[in-house]
Amino acid sequence: MLWESFGEDAVVYNRRSGETHFLNCTAAETLRILQDRAATLAEVVAEIGGRFGLEPQAGLAEQVGRAIEEFERAGLICWSAP
Repeated sequence: MLWESFGEDAVVYNRRSGETHFLNCTAAETLRILQDRAATLAEVVAEIGGRFGLEPQAGLAEQVGRAIEEFERAGLICWSAP
């Protein structure tokens, strides 16, 4: 993937699919975390909360969960068995 950041937001180009994706700051951070290592939803939410000084909250978990679902559909992430 090729990344271009615009403030807190980012654009990601997926070389495999040829698609470009615009990511808000929460989605961009989620994808960065998942590119670095495998993580659970709770781990990603806690890390994003720590990076932005936010308390873990249901709204953040929902945003991260939706982003992960979209990444999976778009082929930006794939799951492997533990």
